[in-house]
Amino acid sequence: MVGERSCRQCSTVFTPRREHAQFCSRACRVAWNREQLGDVPVGPSVLEWAITAMRDATCKLTRMRTWDRTGAFEAIIDAVWRVTMVDAALVRYYPSVYDDTLERFSAADQALTEETLAGLRLVRNRVRDPDDLTPFVDEGATVWEPPTGRIASRRWRAVPPRSTGSRSTSALAWEQARYRAYQTRVAGAAIGDTFERCSTFLLATASHAMASTPADAPARR
Repeated sequence: MVGERSCRQCSTVFTPRREHAQFCSRACRVAWNREQLGDVPVGPSVLEWAITAMRDATCKLTRMRTWDRTGAFEAIIDAVWRVTMVDAALVRYYPSVYDDTLERFSAADQALTEETLAGLRLVRNRVRDPDDLTPFVDEGATVWEPPTGRIASRRWRAVPPRSTGSRSTSALAWEQARYRAYQTRVAGAAIGDTFERCSTFLLATASHAMASTPADAPARR
């Protein structure tokens, strides 16, 4: 169970839906940012760059067909980082647009999208180099030929939980939430399908974000 927090604006105790949530409602988030930071919106240039990098990384996976373990794992790690980077930027700078885009999905698809992204954050946090990815990916045959050789057709594996270590109660709660999301939504799914699901949502959110003036975005300093 993820721990409760006090809203930074109104002090109401609430259970956060996302790891870095600091406000109990959109209204409190907007009010706090206006009081503390003003209404200066964040420019779209960095977001545009991040979106381009994400699209390039995920498209690369669909083009790689002959199995090269190191190259394949590096490409998967890059795609994980690019997707989670864009997700974090949108949550931080365009939270209202993020929520609005998500709410256009059915309840089931909302849960699927959010939990898939949470599962990829688990991968990001556990993986630092290609060898770290070994437990997560079904490598299949040593050498593949099209069409069965497509890296995107490989599947994520279920992985065991890590030891709790000396992490705080809050950090452990989020780790467990990410782990459950990975086991439920990512493990067993094709790698290409996972990235396509996340990219579709993030591209739609970014498109809406760049076409809007984010009143709840922090000011650039």
